[in-house]
Amino acid sequence: MPILLRKCQLSVDFLSILGSPAFTIKKLSFFPDRAEETCPDFELNDFCLSQCRLSYIDCTEECESSSCQNLCLLNFQDCNDFCPCEVGCPEGCKNCDNPLCTEKSPADHQIMVIPEYLSKAYSISGDGKLINPGYSLSAPSDDYAKWSANAIFSDQLFIFGGDSDRKKVAQLDGCEFKELHMRLSIEAYVGTAALTAINDDHVLICFGTNSENKCNLFTGSAVNSVSSTTFGHRHGSLGYYHGRPTTVSSSSTDGYSKVESLAEDGSWIRQSDHPRHQKFSKYYLVFNLSNIHAHNLIGLPSGALMMVGGYKRQTDDYVTDIWLLNSEEWSLVGDLQKSVAYGSVLSIDSSVYIFGGRGDTEIAWEYQYPIQRIDLDKEEEIENVTEIGSHGEHFYNPVIFEVTDEFCRMI
Repeated sequence: MPILLRKCQLSVDFLSILGSPAFTIKKLSFFPDRAEETCPDFELNDFCLSQCRLSYIDCTEECESSSCQNLCLLNFQDCNDFCPCEVGCPEGCKNCDNPLCTEKSPADHQIMVIPEYLSKAYSISGDGKLINPGYSLSAPSDDYAKWSANAIFSDQLFIFGGDSDRKKVAQLDGCEFKELHMRLSIEAYVGTAALTAINDDHVLICFGTNSENKCNLFTGSAVNSVSSTTFGHRHGSLGYYHGRPTTVSSSSTDGYSKVESLAEDGSWIRQSDHPRHQKFSKYYLVFNLSNIHAHNLIGLPSGALMMVGGYKRQTDDYVTDIWLLNSEEWSLVGDLQKSVAYGSVLSIDSSVYIFGGRGDTEIAWEYQYPIQRIDLDKEEEIENVTEIGSHGEHFYNPVIFEVTDEFCRMI
C-alpha cells in the first residue's frame, strides 16, 4: 500500500491550481470522470484522487531532472491506484488498506484535556473511559493555559493569550510550554477563537477582549494583523464553511446572529444570518430576539458548518441545538443530550466531541458540565449523540487534543 505523500487536507490555493490552464492536461489525462453511482465511496474516492494530484504537483515542483519527474509520476500512479474504487480497491473501502478507509472506533482514540490548571490534565478515550489521570507538564505557572485560545499547528499544540498573559504565544515543546518571542496585538481570553489553516501554514486568532472584531495571523515565525470583521464576534467561535474561516454571532449586540467568512482576498463577507429562535402564536409569527453565542463551530468534510450548543443571555438559557449551515441555509438538525456552552470541540474521524463548558439543569442555579460525542454517518447526518463523561465543575474552553498513549505520562 503506497503512502500518500501529503496530509489529507485541501486548501483554497490548491483548488485554484486545479482550475488553472497549466493543470488541464494533467487533470484530463489522469482523472477520468467517475459516476457517483458506480462507486460506493465516491466522496472518499474524489478526496483521495485530489490528494494524489496535490502530492504530484508538490513533488514535481521540487524536481530538477527528468528522472525525478518520472519517480513523481510513478508515485502518483501508485497513489491513484489505491484510492477507493480504483484498480487496487475496486470495491471502494471494502478490503481496501488505504488510510482513508481505516477509521478507528471511538474507544481507540485518546483525548487529552487541560481543564484550567496543568496539574489537573487528564485523558479519556473517545467512549469516555479514563486512560491517564495525570500528565507531567511544565510551564512558568500552573494556570499557564487557563482561558487561552489554542490550536494544533504543524502537529504541535500552541496556546494564545490566557489568564496569565493575554498576548503571549506559547508552544508545547515535548512536555514543556515555552513562550515564543512574538506577541499578539489582540488580547486573547475567554471568547477568543483560534483556527488552523486547512493547508497548515498559519493559525487565525480572532476576537480579543480589547478588539472584538480584530484578528491576528500566526505563521510560526511571526504574528501579523489581518482585516477586521464588520461586526464584533467575541464568543462567536471559528470554523470552516466551504474552505473559508467563518464566525457566527457574538456576545456583542452589533454581532447578534451575524455570520461572516474570510474570503481569498483577505476581506470578510456576510453569509446568511443565523436564525433567531421563533415561536408561533395562533395568528402570527413572533420573533424571540434572543441571541445564541458561546457555541462551538466545526467544519465538516463536505464543506458544511456545524454549530453546537450555546447560551442565550437574554433568557439565561443554555441550548442543546445542533445547527448546520449548508448551501447558504441554516437547518436545525438535532440536539445534544445535555445543554452546553463555553466549551471546546474536537473532530476525530466521523465523530465530534464537545467538552464543557457548562449547561443548565431544571433546577435554578444548578449546572451540569457534560462531555458529549456526536456520531455522523457518511452523509454527515447524525447517527447518535452520547454523553461520555462529565467534569465536576465549570471550565471555560478547556484545551483538548488527541495524543498517543506515551505522551508526557507521569513516571
